[in-house]
Amino acid sequence: MDAYAELREYLGHHWDPVRAARPAECLAEDWRRCEPRSEAEILDWYRQAQGYLYDLTAWHQRPERRQWTEQLLRYAERLGARTILDYGCGIGEDGLALLEAGYEVTFADLECPALDYLRWRLRRHGMDAEVVTLRTGLDLRGCWDLGLCLDVLEHVPQPHHTLTLLSAACDALVLTQPGPSPEHPQHLLSVPLDVRRFGLVRVGAAEPPLYRRCP
Repeated sequence: MDAYAELREYLGHHWDPVRAARPAECLAEDWRRCEPRSEAEILDWYRQAQGYLYDLTAWHQRPERRQWTEQLLRYAERLGARTILDYGCGIGEDGLALLEAGYEVTFADLECPALDYLRWRLRRHGMDAEVVTLRTGLDLRGCWDLGLCLDVLEHVPQPHHTLTLLSAACDALVLTQPGPSPEHPQHLLSVPLDVRRFGLVRVGAAEPPLYRRCP
């Protein structure tokens, strides 16, 4: 199956075969070319990051990443979750799988090309869900049974504030925190946050890590 078939349909004549062949490398080049430093510059870069359409599509097709999506479905069932937040959802692959399985999903991200693509995907598949456009990433209100924050914290200018918000808004949270690398210069979080300081305790040893709020 062509991993890019749906994205190619969406982009039409804007399809870029060079980015499709080198998604991560092109995205890293975009970052280094702009070198955003302030919080405002970083947020603006993400709002215009067309390259994430290709990078996220390729990333979600990796076998190990597809296993994560399958694990999320098991987590939701085990927790008896009904409402799910896909925070920093990007193209929405995980949330779409949960939505298709019958869960009530809220997608949330900055206004960006990936979020536009997600809206198109929802319409294309005849699916209905709340899509929240965030202004800063911290302007989110609500409560959910399960939150997803997968490879998101390393991108945000204020990860402590973001995790404080999510730990209060979600009864359980699936969280990953990859560090920076030459292949991912846009990863800003050099040292993972100590989740215990946010009242979270890990449940089991499965990947991606699942946390519950301390009683």
